[in-house]
Amino acid sequence: MLKQEDKLTIEIHGVINEESHAVLSMLYYPLIKEKAFLLYHLLVSLCENKMTFENHRIIHAISGFSMEVIEEERKRLEKYQLLKTYYDSKKNQYLYAIIPPKSGTDFLEHEVFGRLYLNNMGEQVVKFQKLNFLPQIVDKDQYKDISECISDVLRDDWNESFEETYQQVKKDIKNSKQEFASVFNYDEFLNGLSDIVWPKKSRSKKAMEEIGKIATVYGISPKQMKVLVAKSCSPKDKMLDLALLREKAAASRAKFETDEVNIYKWPPVRFMQNKQNGAPVSKADAETIRVLLEDYKLNPEVCNVLIEYVLNTSEQKFVRNYVESIAGSWVRAKVDTYEKAVERIHRPTSKTGSKIKKVEVKEEGMSEEERQKILDEINAMKGQMGNGKV
Repeated sequence: MLKQEDKLTIEIHGVINEESHAVLSMLYYPLIKEKAFLLYHLLVSLCENKMTFENHRIIHAISGFSMEVIEEERKRLEKYQLLKTYYDSKKNQYLYAIIPPKSGTDFLEHEVFGRLYLNNMGEQVVKFQKLNFLPQIVDKDQYKDISECISDVLRDDWNESFEETYQQVKKDIKNSKQEFASVFNYDEFLNGLSDIVWPKKSRSKKAMEEIGKIATVYGISPKQMKVLVAKSCSPKDKMLDLALLREKAAASRAKFETDEVNIYKWPPVRFMQNKQNGAPVSKADAETIRVLLEDYKLNPEVCNVLIEYVLNTSEQKFVRNYVESIAGSWVRAKVDTYEKAVERIHRPTSKTGSKIKKVEVKEEGMSEEERQKILDEINAMKGQMGNGKV
């Protein structure tokens, strides 16, 4: 049984932002209830504010919960995939790994959570939440994963009627998803955008999606995008020329401005620019990144992990056919989140010890000796990722 004296470390795996808090309050709360909700926020606060603590006494004192309740609610958070718990028996030390809530979309279409929420809240509430949420680390080698499983949280009274409604809700969610994962801040872009520059009647859904795609591919901030849109609108009827906008975005060398401190959430072109100490990204490398985002449809965070991985395992070379070979394997393996990408590059080698036996490496102006050096690096790679430079 859990005791106040049991040692404790807390870490957050991912980013908890405003949307995370909204999802937690509006979607998770009705299922996990008050005590688990409070415990989650308490753990997040202890971690984010870097408070000094060594054991469970602080949690007991602040929450007022008994140790039995703390353990019970911790297990509830584990079942709802908001927490992973590891235990080192030699040190009598727990490690609580806080998992950010799923996005609203992912929660509502989750095979278990979506059904539970529909069953508990009803179809009208689910429809309301769809409108709200659809688109418009410690070494654990010595720890054992002792987290509770999700298998027993689905209620016994689920019936065919609930199942039919759930499947329709899930279908609606999937149909509403964009294939391209944009990291563009539309609110900031539209704030103060004059009707004279670009009339509201011309702001179609397709045009807005293209703007987000172009901004993500070429690393254009909302402020910069306003300028480029103004320059890409016809003087006569103010219709936006998307082809001209893309051309201007690709040629832009404006300084990138963002309040986002997590560089893995940056547009990939700007992530690579940060990797090379602010030097502009070459046209060839930018085109390769465009292919990763538009053709392979990699999530920008996944793309950034891939970029860092390739640079770290190829002596800072970014050879397109090698990059695409990795991207193809990640797509086939359904690596579609930052967490899956990091797990992919840190996974142990196979039992057979197989490595990439042959990779075609071509780059203009590269000597045979340089090509061979890259091949040697690829064949010897260990799948380790370096730290990002902020």
